[in-house]
Amino acid sequence: MAVEKRRARVLHVENNIYVFRTLKGLMSLYEFANIHNVFCPDQKTAIKVLESSRHFDLIMTDHYPPTVDGIELIRIARSLPHRKNTPVLMVATIFGNVSPLAAGADAFLSKPPDFIVFKETIERLLSSTPLQ
Repeated sequence: MAVEKRRARVLHVENNIYVFRTLKGLMSLYEFANIHNVFCPDQKTAIKVLESSRHFDLIMTDHYPPTVDGIELIRIARSLPHRKNTPVLMVATIFGNVSPLAAGADAFLSKPPDFIVFKETIERLLSSTPLQ
């Protein structure tokens, strides 16, 4: 299943610029040339972006950034009416005591993600909601 050739907007919350660039690079390898990644270096900044009216087709977050943790970010996103149905993917090394799925994530992957599983997960999440 290939993602339709539409411009998808991904809010990517990751405190490590090298991890961000690696995951962004993976997306460009897998027919995701139409994905626009919006980089947020921490969850505190991401919360401001989530509260804004900017549209995103996918929220991808780490678990342990320097400010608010990824679980809390997911809960905040799910509490916002305009983000309630936006797919959320957590990509993290450690997941902690609370499951990302229990917090409201649609999927989670360990770092570094398996390339094929990463591709399939992105495809599934982006195909679950209409892109704008």
